Amino acid sequence: MTKLTTILLGVSASLCLLGSTSQTTDARATKLSKGYINVSPHHYYLTKAKILTTQGTSTKRFKVTIPKGTILQPGYTTTTKRGHSYLQVSVDGLNYSIRKPFLAHKSTVSYTAWIAAKSTLFKRIKRPTYLKYYPGNHIFPTGASRIARNDGNLWQGTQLPADYLSATANRIRVTTNGYLEHFSKSPFYYSISGKPDSTTKVQKALYFNKGHLNLYFKTKPKKIATTKFHKKGNYRYRLIINRLYQNAVTNISNGKNPADPLNVDYVMVSGKYTVANKDYYMTTESINLDN
Repeated sequence: MTKLTTILLGVSASLCLLGSTSQTTDARATKLSKGYINVSPHHYYLTKAKILTTQGTSTKRFKVTIPKGTILQPGYTTTTKRGHSYLQVSVDGLNYSIRKPFLAHKSTVSYTAWIAAKSTLFKRIKRPTYLKYYPGNHIFPTGASRIARNDGNLWQGTQLPADYLSATANRIRVTTNGYLEHFSKSPFYYSISGKPDSTTKVQKALYFNKGHLNLYFKTKPKKIATTKFHKKGNYRYRLIINRLYQNAVTNISNGKNPADPLNVDYVMVSGKYTVANKDYYMTTESINLDN
C-alpha cells in the first residue's frame, strides 16, 4: 500500500466519496437529453419526489429510501453518450434514518446505486446556510501531493492525533439534509457513520462573516451544550460554531523515529474551531512528503 493510499483510507473513509476524489464525467461535454439535468459532486440538490433505490451485491440487494425534500450532495456523477445523466448518493452525508439500511446490511460501500438525474427527481440548490461552517469541497490539481478534506466533521480537541488510525474522539457534524449529529468516542477511520448519540433537526441557521454560524433547534440536542434562546416555537435552543481560521499540523511518522523530520511520511492539517466555547477541529487537508 502506498503512503498516498494510506492517507486516502484515513480520517473517515467515506470522505473518498465527498468531493476531493469523486469521479465525474462532465455533462457539459455531452448534450443532455430532455428531462435530464447537469449534476456534479460539487453542487447540492433537493429531491422533488421520494426516491426508492438499492445497493448491495447482485445476489443480495437491499432497499434505500431517500424522502422527498432531502438535500444531498452526489458522491459520483456521470453522463452517457446518449445524454442521460446519473448520480450516486453518498449516504454517510445524510442522517441516520436514511443510512441505517447500509449499517443493517453491513455494507462495505456508502453510496447508492446509480440514479437517473431527471428534472422530475432533482433540483439544484445553493449550499445550505447550516453547512457554511466549513469551506466545502476544494480539489487540488491532479498529481498534486495535497488532498483536500473539509468533510464537515468536527472533532473535540485541538488537532488530529498522530495515532488517528486507531484513535477515537467525540465528533459532531451537520448532515447535508440539516441534522446535527453527535458521536461519542467515534473512530477516525470508518466507512459509514453508526448510530449517533444525538440527532436533532436544524430549524434555522444564520451565518456571519469570519466563520460565525448560529444553529437553532426546537428540541435540545443531547451531548452538546446549547443556550436556551426562546421558551416556545422552533428556535428554542442555539448552538454557536465559530471557525477560528487557525491551523495545526500533525506529523505522521513511518514509525522509525517520530522525532526525526526525515521519517515523516505526510502531514495532516487541522482547522481550529470552537463549538459552544469548547475546542474542536476539522481535518482540512493531507500533504504527502514522499517526494
